[in-house]
Amino acid sequence: MVHLLAALVAGAMLALPAPCLDGEPVVEPATGVAFERIVGLAPQLGLAGVAVRKRFWIEIFAIGMYVDRAALAAHLAGRELAGEELAEAVLAAPVRMAQRIVFARNIGAKRIREGLIEGVKRTLPADDPRIVKDFSALLKQTRDARKGDEVMTLFEPDGTILFYYNRFLVGFVRNATLAQAMKAVYLGPNSLDRKIKKDLVELY
Repeated sequence: MVHLLAALVAGAMLALPAPCLDGEPVVEPATGVAFERIVGLAPQLGLAGVAVRKRFWIEIFAIGMYVDRAALAAHLAGRELAGEELAEAVLAAPVRMAQRIVFARNIGAKRIREGLIEGVKRTLPADDPRIVKDFSALLKQTRDARKGDEVMTLFEPDGTILFYYNRFLVGFVRNATLAQAMKAVYLGPNSLDRKIKKDLVELY
């Protein structure tokens, strides 16, 4: 069941706290978007990598992935992984993580929703209409994006997904299958873009 702002319980986090800076930000070179090395959440999430999503030669958005580094290190138990193998290990890890997207150009809300739904349908283990319905309802809060606008999706280990627009919470849902499908769009075996898959864990 999707929960939107009207259904948030008292005390729910409505906005992301200010980023906690630890060293210079990492700049995605194609778009010039800067990503803080640490997001000031509890536990803090460290930047694992940055990438750019393109259509043909056009930059659509920059994306950065953040993970609970301590929990991920414990899960990996000393295994030395890199590239696509590491990305898939991160996908399988029951740890807190987030994906931050910053748009490199103006894009309409309908186009954003269609792109996100298309990616998730690609990674769902089965075409479950209930999951797609939940995801579509969550994305109703999506609005037209201007260059520099950002979307952050926070994934909790219990399958809760929190959806932020310009750092304000606009909706959330608890659905572990949907959460894995969303993360797998770029981290999974059927990733939309193998370069993004590797880039998102390059800094880990």
